[in-house]
Amino acid sequence: MQGAVLDFLRAEDPLSRDERRKRRAGSSETSEPEFVSFDDITELLAARSDGNDGDSILLRTHIRAKVKLLPASDQQLLALYYGEEQTLREVGAALGVTESRVCQRLSSILTRLRALLTKERATG
Repeated sequence: MQGAVLDFLRAEDPLSRDERRKRRAGSSETSEPEFVSFDDITELLAARSDGNDGDSILLRTHIRAKVKLLPASDQQLLALYYGEEQTLREVGAALGVTESRVCQRLSSILTRLRALLTKERATG
C-alpha cells in the first residue's frame, strides 16, 4: 500500500526527479519551501488523460479521495516527502519539527491511509 501511495504521488508530480533535484539545488537554504497543495495535484489529475488502465485510475481516485480526508498539515507532509522528495530532515526543517517527529507522523499518516483504503475495499 505504501508503494502505491508513493507511486501515485510521484506520478502526479509535474516535474521529473532530475528537474526537482535541480530546482532544489538551485534554491538557497534560507528560501521558503515551495508548498504544493493537494488541490493543485487534483487539478493536474483532472487535466491528465494518459490512457492508464482502469484499475490504476480507480486506485488513484481512491487514494486521492482518502488523502483529501487528511488534515492539511498531513497533506503538506506527504507533498514535501513524496512530491518534492525531500529528506525527513528537510521536511522537519520546513515544518519546524524534528526528523524523528516527521518519521512518526509519516508512519501514522500511512497507517491511517492504509486503514481507510482497506476499510473501503472490505465494504465496497
